[in-house]
Amino acid sequence: MSNEVPITSKTKENEITFTISGAIDIYNEKSIKTQILDSLAENIKSVILDMSQAKTIDSSGICMLIILKNQLKKSGRTFALKAIRDTIGKIFQDTLFEKLFKVID
Repeated sequence: MSNEVPITSKTKENEITFTISGAIDIYNEKSIKTQILDSLAENIKSVILDMSQAKTIDSSGICMLIILKNQLKKSGRTFALKAIRDTIGKIFQDTLFEKLFKVID
């Protein structure tokens, strides 16, 4: 399995939105986190992760999101998830992880 996941980003003023395609799992979670953190300019205050193209997530992917959220918070940035697919949303609801993240439409 490849550890590279297609990630695109769009910056608008002091906000950046990353869109992830495919799976967020043990094979690529480190790559995803690194790509996001390495892409942040100094002026970015808000990070949004668009989940509309993410097909699946496993426990490693969820753990990565928690770590990413905490690292962004320490650097004074906000973090939110956007457009969570039903399959991933169900996992978040069943594990109560949905309470850990700000989710926007």
